[in-house]
Amino acid sequence: MIRAHILLLQASPSLRVRLSQELEELGHTVLLDDTEAHTNPQRPQIILIDDHMLAENGAEWCTEIKRRPGMETVSIILLTSEDQVKKFDFTTAIDDFILAPLNTIELVARLKKILVSQRIAPPVSSIQIDELLIDPERHEVSVAGNVIQLTRREFDLLWFLAAHRGAAFSRASLLERVWKYRFDNGSRTIDIHVRRLRKKLGDPYGKYLKTVPRVGYKLAETSA
Repeated sequence: MIRAHILLLQASPSLRVRLSQELEELGHTVLLDDTEAHTNPQRPQIILIDDHMLAENGAEWCTEIKRRPGMETVSIILLTSEDQVKKFDFTTAIDDFILAPLNTIELVARLKKILVSQRIAPPVSSIQIDELLIDPERHEVSVAGNVIQLTRREFDLLWFLAAHRGAAFSRASLLERVWKYRFDNGSRTIDIHVRRLRKKLGDPYGKYLKTVPRVGYKLAETSA
C-alpha cells in the first residue's frame, strides 16, 4: 500500500478526529494545520479541505499553496456537499471533490488513485477537435488558442472521452476507468463534472458532451 503525508483541514472537530484516526490506521501521516505542513520537512502529497475552511479567497489560498516550494504537485481535494459544489468557483488549483456524507471507502479509493497517478507520467500525444486542443503533456485544454481552466479531474474525464470519441460509457464505467475505483453512489460525481465541463467548454464544444439515455455519457463527433 502507498502511504502518504496528508494535510487535513476539517472544520468539524469530531469529523477531524475520526478522519485523522482512520487515515493513520491505514499508515498515512496526518498533519492538522497549514503551519505544520509548511514547516514539516516532508511536504504533504494530498490536502483534504472542508469547504467551510475556504473563505471568499479560497481559490487564491489554493493557488498560493501550490506555489510554495515542494508543493507544486500537491493534490487538493475539497470535502463538500452537492449544494455547495454547484456554487463553488473551482479553479485548476483544486483537483477533485468528495460529496457528503463522507464515505471512508470512497475516500480511501480516491487517495489510492491520486497517489498512483502522481507517480505516472502523462501520455504525450495531443487530441485536436477543430479548434479544441487537449494537450496531456501540458495538462492543458484550449479553444482557438485560449486556455480553459480545468481541474485535474475535469481534464482527466475530458481526455478519456476524447480518446474514445463516439463511444458511450456508463457512470460506473467512468468512475472505474477515470477515477480508478468503484463506488455505487458515484453517479452524482460524474454528473457534476460533466455539467461543469459543458459550462467551461461553452459553445460549441460543450454540446459535444452528450448524455446517452439509460447509458451515460460520450463525446460525440459533432455538437448537433
